[in-house]
Order: sequence, then C-alpha cells, then structure tokens
Amino acid sequence: MASKNLYVREEDVQIFNEAAEILGEESLSAAIASVLRRAVEAKKAELEGMEQIELEVGTRSGVMGDTPDLKKIRFTGKELAFHRKLQGNDTRGVDTTLYRTKKGKFLLFVEDWSRWQGEATTSEYFIYDTLEDVETSGNATGQLIRDAKEALGDDPATELDI
Repeated sequence: MASKNLYVREEDVQIFNEAAEILGEESLSAAIASVLRRAVEAKKAELEGMEQIELEVGTRSGVMGDTPDLKKIRFTGKELAFHRKLQGNDTRGVDTTLYRTKKGKFLLFVEDWSRWQGEATTSEYFIYDTLEDVETSGNATGQLIRDAKEALGDDPATELDI
C-alpha cells in the first residue's frame, strides 16, 4: 500500500481527529480519497464547461400551483443545443434541449408547453449513448442535431477540392 504524508492546518486538526475516531484510520483514508475523487471530477467537468443542471420533469397542470407528479432531476453536463417549435400564435410550443453529460452520454429534455389557462405543460427526458442514437430516436429535430454537431466541433460544411 502506498503511503502519503498529509499535513493538516491547525484549525482543521479537530475534524481530522474526530473523523479518525469515528471512521478509523483505514476508513479515514478512503473518505479523503472519495472526497478528492469528487473534487477532481467536478473541477475537470468545470474546465470542460460543464455545470450542475437541474430540470423539472412531469406534468404541470394549467391550474396555478397544481403539480401532482412534478419532480426534479440533477446531473452534471453541458448544453449543446436548444430548439423551440412554436404552435398556433406563439402560445404553445415544444422546447427541446440536448445536453452532453460528464460521462459522455446525451440527455434530451423535451418540454411541451402552453400559456393557456387550464392546459398542462409536460416535460420528460431521454438518455442516449451516442448522438446518432438521439438522431434516430425521432425525438429531436434535424436543426437540434446540426447545432449539437457544430457544438461538438463537427464542421457542417462540405470541403470542396477545387
């Protein structure tokens, strides 16, 4: 087993002593490694432009304050593309947002909304392994896929050798 010396600031000694007493020396090492792992992952995600994203999924009824099955989901990722399809006179629509997660998957968030009193707004999400899976799912528009490819560095232009 590798050994590392850890120097602790005077004001942090009490928490280290308490943790060692409660967790034991072996568990204290595992706890520190776990915290460091999470901190490193968070910093890497931040450097890649990722952040913690929280979305509400379920149904929001058209009645003020009535949200029977609304729940929150949270993940670390980066928004790649957004598309809004309006219906009628801009009082109804479908918003589609595609995210890349820290584990390299794609989360598609679809919100079917209405500004009409009494009409519900529903939102759901889908998780895909690849952008091609998103494309073939039928849940995303061509424009959303093109914007996502561009955000990922895929040049949509065809290079002509002329």
